[in-house]
Amino acid sequence: MKRIILNIVLILFIEILLAIQFLIQVDIIPHQRILIWLVATLAVIFIGIKEVKDDVAFQELIDGVIKSGKSERKRTDQYIREMKNKKKLTDLRLAGLEEQNTLIARLIKEGLITEKSIYKIIQRYKFYSLFCYQNVPNQDKIEKILGNTFRNPSLEAMESIGFIKVGTRHNLYVLPFTFLTSRLRNPYTLERAIRRQVMNHWKSFLELLKTKDSEFYKKYIRINPDPTNCTYILQVSNFNDVIIDYIGYNAFSTKFKNLLNTQIDLSQLKKEVSKRKYDINKFVTAISYELFLSDMPEKDKGIFISKEDVIKKKLSVDKFIDYKTKKVELSNELKRYFSQRKATNYAKIISEKSEKYFNLFITLGIDLS
Repeated sequence: MKRIILNIVLILFIEILLAIQFLIQVDIIPHQRILIWLVATLAVIFIGIKEVKDDVAFQELIDGVIKSGKSERKRTDQYIREMKNKKKLTDLRLAGLEEQNTLIARLIKEGLITEKSIYKIIQRYKFYSLFCYQNVPNQDKIEKILGNTFRNPSLEAMESIGFIKVGTRHNLYVLPFTFLTSRLRNPYTLERAIRRQVMNHWKSFLELLKTKDSEFYKKYIRINPDPTNCTYILQVSNFNDVIIDYIGYNAFSTKFKNLLNTQIDLSQLKKEVSKRKYDINKFVTAISYELFLSDMPEKDKGIFISKEDVIKKKLSVDKFIDYKTKKVELSNELKRYFSQRKATNYAKIISEKSEKYFNLFITLGIDLS
């Protein structure tokens, strides 16, 4: 009977430890109270543990708790890897839409298309929104020590797993459901991954600080024994519950604008283009150099522009979209003005951009003939 009661006490002790672990993770219990709980509980069961230290069942129970904790950490690390892999695929997709995003941004800026009407399709999507409140103690001093290598570890953690900053100044982030695997759409699973990643980035940040200035690091940890400071609100939303608008100027981040542009209803955009067809055709022709020479240094761009009449004549090219089938010929011609490496690279970029813009113009009903 005595052993049964003791085992029950031990099981309750393990359950209390698990509960405390959870409450620590969600910051419900202050750290000072944890010591009181542990000391009091250990005092009650100390004698019992001595009596059953060789009990196989007890040892199996302890081993099970340890394995459970390790298994949970492994699952969370797997979730983080999934989010990073998904982010890589998303970044590739966004890169593939660079021409579309560039053109749309210019047409909006010139007032040739109305922005709000082309984002209607986004209303079908769900997303997570996350607002992060954070600070790094003594950030000014740390920036001097680490220089350009320093980034706020909390915000860096959010962005490393795919969250996109909405504005240029405030720490509001979004993450569409389409950027996540099905199991990470569960808010509790996602939150565990966020917490784990934040802690990982703070650990790396402190290790780097220690390497760069060990004396400052010692003082820093003595003054800030637990410097990790990151509080956030995570919630699920529908884009149709959100009004996207601005007055005077647009303070959205580039990445958020690109995110919106990936959700554009192209059929609606084509209708917008048709309303100002002549003006848009004229404008696109006027900015053609900006579009397809955007990756060239200014000096090389000037050389190409000054020689383009000769190049066009030799290659039988009329408009810049005609370079799409002239990569080899263009490369040979550019060797007259650039090194072989530059000529090959520029010919590849120009022909690829020309093809992408040609296809985009067809999709949007832009006719440069």
